Amino acid sequence: FTVVAVTPNAPVVTGPLDGAITNQNRPVLAGTATAGSMVDVRIDGMTVCAGVTVRADGTWDCRPSMPVADGRRTVSAVPAGQTGPVSNTNVFTIDTVAPMAPTVSSPRDGSFASATPT
Repeated sequence: FTVVAVTPNAPVVTGPLDGAITNQNRPVLAGTATAGSMVDVRIDGMTVCAGVTVRADGTWDCRPSMPVADGRRTVSAVPAGQTGPVSNTNVFTIDTVAPMAPTVSSPRDGSFASATPT
């Protein structure tokens, strides 16, 4: 018999989109790869989803089991159990802190506003 070693194609990360901002600390990570294969998905180089099965249509997705800290993050994927080939890397930001409520400073409480601007 003959053994033929085939290097798998690199997965492709499609989500979060490069440059995206999310308020989810367990964002959906998604991409494409060879149907029936498995991928390991990494945030900042650490595996957050291991052995994700690629569906028959070539897509995969997962959510990290643990919350990811706020900040600028990178997501990439590799064939499961391997170091490469590595996918593209998308950079996204997690921001779970709600913005402060706006304040109104003008007109002052009890004052009257002119109908014509000055």
